[in-house]
Amino acid sequence: MVNEKVGNNLPSWLKIVEQQADISQLYDSVSCFVSSSEFEGLSYAIIEASISGLPVIQSDILPNMWNAGNPSTFVFHFPDIKDLAEQMKKVMEYDPAQLEERCRKTSKTNAHKYSLETWATKVIDFYRSL
Repeated sequence: MVNEKVGNNLPSWLKIVEQQADISQLYDSVSCFVSSSEFEGLSYAIIEASISGLPVIQSDILPNMWNAGNPSTFVFHFPDIKDLAEQMKKVMEYDPAQLEERCRKTSKTNAHKYSLETWATKVIDFYRSL
């Protein structure tokens, strides 16, 4: 899809990666996750990336806003690409130790909120309330 848009003239810093069977290997090879979706349901990719310890840059669409308050989340106004670039710059300029600590906090929060144990507890609580 990227090649269809820009042809074979990719910037030297852009690397096209084939689909991965083990997403954790992909997350381990990058320094940030960008979700520039215009439409989305609950984004498992944002959950996975944040739990993996990556800072997340995400569009301000309503379905993504559950993650906006996390300390390692950077939100841009969709479809403002200048705002996206500003958020990317913020991530690159952030003090690495502080960003790592923020990512650790977000990872812990999202791992708890979206764990199988939390989901199962909510389902059981729902059935008990009937």
